[in-house]
Amino acid sequence: MDLLVEKGGGAFGLDLIGHPGRLVSAFDLEKYRLFQRAGLRLFPLSRSAWRKEQPACLVAIEQWISKHA
Repeated sequence: MDLLVEKGGGAFGLDLIGHPGRLVSAFDLEKYRLFQRAGLRLFPLSRSAWRKEQPACLVAIEQWISKHA
């Protein structure tokens, strides 16, 4: 997880997929379920989408957080 946001009493994580390093790939489904059971929702976002379309990604992230807050 690359970023943690708290809003409305909830916690939301951003998983930047494809960033160079040991966590280059997305978490497996069981890891997402583990985070969800702990009350943390994750938003997977590809590094290439972030690099090419930051404004659109920010809108999508804000909408997703607002929907789940």
